[in-house]
Amino acid sequence: MSHSRARLMIVAAALLWSTGGAAVKLSHLSALQIAGGRALFAGIVLWAVLPAARRGFKPAVLLAGAYHAANCVLFVFANQQTTAGNVIFIQNIAPVWVLLLTVVFGQERPRRSEIISVPISLVGVIILAFDDPSPGRLIGNLAALLASVLFALLILSYRRLTFDEGLAAVTAGNFMIAVGCLPFALHGPAPTAVDWGAILFLGVLQQATGHLLFISGMQGATALEGALIILLEPIMSPLWAFWLVDERPGPLFLAGATILIAAQVWRALVDPMGAAPYRARMRFVRAVLVLVILASVAGAGAYAFYLQAVNTPRQPAGAKTVPFPVPKGATLSSLGSKLEQAKLLNDATIWKIYLKLNPGVPSPKAGRHELSASMTIPELIEALAAKPISEDFPLTMVEGWRLRDADAALAEKGLIAPGAYIEAASDPTGYRIPFSAPSESLEGYLLPDTYMVRAGAFDPRKLVQRQLDEFHARFVKPHQAEIQRSGRSLSALVKMASLLEREEHDPKNRPKVAGVLYKRLDARTPLGVDATSRYTIENWNDRRAFLRKLRDRTDPYNTRTKIGLPPTPIGAPSLDALKAALRPKKSPYWYYLHDKQGRIHFAKTAKGHERNRKTYNVY
Repeated sequence: MSHSRARLMIVAAALLWSTGGAAVKLSHLSALQIAGGRALFAGIVLWAVLPAARRGFKPAVLLAGAYHAANCVLFVFANQQTTAGNVIFIQNIAPVWVLLLTVVFGQERPRRSEIISVPISLVGVIILAFDDPSPGRLIGNLAALLASVLFALLILSYRRLTFDEGLAAVTAGNFMIAVGCLPFALHGPAPTAVDWGAILFLGVLQQATGHLLFISGMQGATALEGALIILLEPIMSPLWAFWLVDERPGPLFLAGATILIAAQVWRALVDPMGAAPYRARMRFVRAVLVLVILASVAGAGAYAFYLQAVNTPRQPAGAKTVPFPVPKGATLSSLGSKLEQAKLLNDATIWKIYLKLNPGVPSPKAGRHELSASMTIPELIEALAAKPISEDFPLTMVEGWRLRDADAALAEKGLIAPGAYIEAASDPTGYRIPFSAPSESLEGYLLPDTYMVRAGAFDPRKLVQRQLDEFHARFVKPHQAEIQRSGRSLSALVKMASLLEREEHDPKNRPKVAGVLYKRLDARTPLGVDATSRYTIENWNDRRAFLRKLRDRTDPYNTRTKIGLPPTPIGAPSLDALKAALRPKKSPYWYYLHDKQGRIHFAKTAKGHERNRKTYNVY
């Protein structure tokens, strides 16, 4: 086997072993279920692939297998209680226990580097153990510490075993775990597809394949190389947990981990381990340094690319804003793909990386938010955390609508039960009305406009109050002095404005029509406004009912026969119609009519009006 191939196999083994903590956390099964399932699959693979694993089960092999079994169960349990980083780093203190045990039993004389590395490693473990003092984390850290002692005993056992016996011990340990743990699996939660995937991965790849790669790789590499390369495991384990299960170690984690790695590197580099000559070791150390430099350069380039991606919006400045809905309970992480689909974000992966590197960003607020493709990732997050757009929707109350028309429209939209708006507007008591208003109905005093309302909390009385407030704020209050100078009551102005709203659709002509109607009103001549006769019929455009009303001389709204204004306004006049009623334009005309195209024609005399009728065929 080539030297480079051996190193690659050790790297692969370290990477596979480093995934154990994250894979355990992906499953919701109990520690005994996970440990038993993982061990069963690992034991089957090792038994099938390695002939050496099928023989030599003497007492020393079984004892080593028992150490391996206890270590694996504690490893799974610790990962469920504390962070994957804490577990793997604390377990890597096993060489310290090995040193202490060999000194106690007089088996070996410690080297200087080992004596220095022991207290350094202990400091790192103490920091990690108290990284998070909560009871659950502390129990997990202590379980990892106990696992490291068992791992040390396993290492000491391997020293008394041959290579083949070591393989048999690992296989025996896995079957011990399976036999001891799987009966408890029947009483645990039912496994899902994710659980089965995690257990298969842990057994076949993380355990069995990892051991096979490491054992094979060590046949062509030095002990120093193996010791240094295997440090990838504690480095990568917390990264896998961070990427896959979003596990964030506590604030003391980096300090403790750095101390432990430093102690292990010191011990590996200072001691002349293995038979490799000094020059070979130095070449390897230089190669490692070159790799570190190259990795640093690559990391810097990746970070620069990341920063550019984070701060470069999908479109340049000026892109239009669009409403983006955020469901209740949604997280920023879950919104990444939706933002990308909405073409507001370049890459959902960069979005997730940014969130992992910035855990303190504010959470999104449920509701609709105005977002733009011109926003960078930080700007999008800020906008999603801001107050959402109001859930109110625009409701337009149309000029000229009678109370019955407005009521029907609101009922059709599902905002009210039929008749609720009419009821609310037919009883002026209980409203704030700072002007003179009728005592029976507010017809004509409810200013038509577009109002923002909320479907789930719509109250017709609140809408009526808002319309009254708008009528006062936009017409009565700013024109108070002008109303007094006009010599006409507010009631007369509102009634006239309701006629103008229906009689003339062009705002430019309304003051002129007002002048004609006031002239006839003051002369005690019937106004002759046919729209008044339509007011009481259910369907405004029902021609037959309208003609019957025109022939009804007793109808108080028949302004062909009755002198003066109608008893009430005939609808809701717009602000423009109200101003036209307040500011009539004098003219020599007494009559007007509209042709079939809706254009108005004025006449000074009855004869002139009759000529217009014949000319424009209007009767």
